[in-house]
Amino acid sequence: MPCSTASAETICRRSRDALRDGGRVVTYGFQAKMREGRIASGSEGRHPIRESAELGWYILRNWFKPGRKSMVPYSIQWLMRFKPEWFRDDLLTLLDLLKQGKIKPLIAHRLPLEAARRAHEMLGEGGVLGKIVLLPNG
Repeated sequence: MPCSTASAETICRRSRDALRDGGRVVTYGFQAKMREGRIASGSEGRHPIRESAELGWYILRNWFKPGRKSMVPYSIQWLMRFKPEWFRDDLLTLLDLLKQGKIKPLIAHRLPLEAARRAHEMLGEGGVLGKIVLLPNG
């Protein structure tokens, strides 16, 4: 939850306030805010680098507030690239939770594998709520 707008700032502040001392808010889902390679926000000309810097500033500010509360970003892309063993562990944990029925991902569309290009177009256009699943024998 990048905290760049006034309402997002409020959400981040409320999340932090809900923590006990020493607690941690984990932010994730940055890609869900993307549209056509840019942040899907009310302001024109915003860019992922700027949005990331604003989130970084919010995280840094929390280090200096009382209560030792923190915010940390979780990036699956970062894990795949720099900590593949952590990525593998997280992925196995998620798959196990899925198998047990403890998590239920929201599936927006199921498309045949041949429609992968359309799936990318849909993601680029934004507004997809949930996951797009490509079916190999669709």
